[in-house]
Amino acid sequence: MLRNISKYHIDMDVKGEDGFQWRFTGVYGEAQHGQKHKTWEDLRNLRVTPIKPWLCAGDFNEILLAHEKEGGRPKSQSDMDRFRDVLEECQLHDLGFEGDIFTWRNHSHNAKDYIRERLDRAVANDLWRGHFPSARVIHGDPRHSDHRPLIMVTDRPPDVHAVWSMGKPFRFEASWLAEEKCAEVVADSWKAAMDGGTASVHEAVMAVAGSLSNWSHNILGDMEKRVKKLKKELEHCRKSSISQDQVAREEILKYKLEKV
Repeated sequence: MLRNISKYHIDMDVKGEDGFQWRFTGVYGEAQHGQKHKTWEDLRNLRVTPIKPWLCAGDFNEILLAHEKEGGRPKSQSDMDRFRDVLEECQLHDLGFEGDIFTWRNHSHNAKDYIRERLDRAVANDLWRGHFPSARVIHGDPRHSDHRPLIMVTDRPPDVHAVWSMGKPFRFEASWLAEEKCAEVVADSWKAAMDGGTASVHEAVMAVAGSLSNWSHNILGDMEKRVKKLKKELEHCRKSSISQDQVAREEILKYKLEKV
């Protein structure tokens, strides 16, 4: 349920399937240096009494520690302190992250102008953290953006061995519909199953499922492996020290990944 909204936030109440209610605030921090105090004032005004379980996440447009920025002019300690002060006043604590530390980069083609920073983060109070002790924040794939998405996982990690022991059921992947050959695979498999005259509808459907699985594994699977390999190379490149070679290689890998 929406509580309120402003230029710098969207504030809402969330009710989980277990009935637990908590508060979520999506944040977009002021980008202009001289106006950043408006974001911090906005956050202070969002504090409520009595305190409720509270999660804030988004682009704060500020860093907390010097090592969260590379390239460009060093961030002043006073700017970082003002950010830290407002989090402490609101009793919000950084939830950490998995993946590349830098969530934003300017994608400059020149190493001397290349800047990357951790501008996006998730913070929560003790009541929220106590209810979601296994919560994780993942810095996702930026794809076409200059920011990485923040992926919040509140559930416990699945027991991989338990999942495997149950076997992997067939599931139709929506992404297959974007492939030109998908309709052809379905039509050919259905025709082959029904032309024999002995196959029931259920058996024909199972034959189609088998053909789609084989097509996905043997044909699309090779493409997926190439995508996975390029993504891995791109992630490694993004984490490398800034240099002209690193900047050029990042552009090449992004181009190759887009083509694949």
